[in-house]
Parts: sequence; C-alpha cells; structure tokens
Amino acid sequence: MQKRILVIDNEAKTTEEIRVGLENSGYSADTSNDPETVLFNFKSGIYDVLILNVGLPHIDGFALYEKIRDLDSKVKVCFMADSTAHDEEFLNLFPIWNTPDFFHKPLMIRDLIEHIKEIEV
Repeated sequence: MQKRILVIDNEAKTTEEIRVGLENSGYSADTSNDPETVLFNFKSGIYDVLILNVGLPHIDGFALYEKIRDLDSKVKVCFMADSTAHDEEFLNLFPIWNTPDFFHKPLMIRDLIEHIKEIEV
C-alpha cells in the first residue's frame, strides 16, 4: 500500500520540491503552506508521515505536531528547520528521538526518503 505523506512548510517552493521528490520515489504526497488550515482539516488515519517545518507562521511545527498527535497518535513525523537554532529545543522536547528525525534545509531528498523508509518499519 502506498504511504501517504503530508509536507507542511511556509515556502511553497520547498513543499513542491519535496512533493515531487516523494512522488518520484513512489509515495503519495500532499502539501500545505498554512498550518492552521492543516490543523482544521486534519483527520486521523489519512497520513503515515508528516514532514513539518519548525518555523511555521502562527504556530510552530512542534506545537502543530503536538496538536496533530492528539488527533492521530500513530502518525510519524520528520521535522525540518532553516537553521540549527531549533536543535536544542528539539532535543529537549523529544529526548528519546535520534537526531535524524530533524533535518536542516536545504533538504537532501534522498536522505529524507531513506529516513522515511526507516521509520515505516
């Protein structure tokens, strides 16, 4: 069964590049540049993986994930950020996770795909 992924970033160019890379690798991908719309429309069981930018407008990626996690406790997540400024916050919020769950931009699609394959297991 084809895995469904939701990519959320404040930059349309980034979401589009990731969507194309994911679809070229056999995944079904949706994108959004508006975290509030995502939260309003989110339904449990639709997505297998979320790719969230930490630096989103109106609600940061960490807070968005916490709210989505309340709606769907099985969805997996990969965070991304424009800089290393959020690394410490990430490690404090998710101390049991390994750092590969957190990617820095510019994102290497092949690294992201490899990580998604690992977390699917």
